[in-house]
Amino acid sequence: MSNELNEKIEITEEPTVSFEEMGLSESVLRAIHDMEFSQPTEIQARAIPAVMSGRDIIGRSHTGTGKTMAFGVPAVEYCIRNPECRDTMVLVLCPTRELAMQACDEVRKLTRYTHGIRAVPVYGGQPIQNQIPQLRRGAEIVIGTPGRVMDHIHRHTLKLDHLAAIVLDEADEMLNMGFRVAAAAVLVLVLKVDLQIMPVSYGIGWLSMLVYELPLLIRYMKEDKL
Repeated sequence: MSNELNEKIEITEEPTVSFEEMGLSESVLRAIHDMEFSQPTEIQARAIPAVMSGRDIIGRSHTGTGKTMAFGVPAVEYCIRNPECRDTMVLVLCPTRELAMQACDEVRKLTRYTHGIRAVPVYGGQPIQNQIPQLRRGAEIVIGTPGRVMDHIHRHTLKLDHLAAIVLDEADEMLNMGFRVAAAAVLVLVLKVDLQIMPVSYGIGWLSMLVYELPLLIRYMKEDKL
């Protein structure tokens, strides 16, 4: 893997002291306060400024360190700063419906004081017809499992023309559970345009695959080799 690619995916910034120093919107800061985060955790302090500066990252942290907020805050901030767009701007892929629901709940907490930003979960095990009206009403942030996301893309009920960022949450679990093909299929579709890639994982078993395979896959897709 080239040095250029290494620099692109690694987080190297020193942790930021406080959320206030990150330049976040007042509504987001208020929501963070309600969630009882007084200081950012290491993954939050390193990932939030990096992603908000437009960098592609791979993040890793242990359970309970606020990983969802690490990508949720930049996702919500991007939507706040692009109020003219009412289409899906951020897509989060999760390996299970339970994780998709949990991640969506956390992101919704961040939008508590922000008008007009909707986070919508899409996953299997629920009739797809129940999800379509939510997407049609507008979903700036969509959080779902790879298979159901592909179903909505094929049905044209999820349009990604204005997508700005994609997150692979629990990326190691996604690969471990056999979602590699489905996740890659989504990436093939969305990486036809320039997007931010934010794979986030707190597992270590698949770290070598994440570091070496996923960036290569991304690079090949960006070079139209897939």
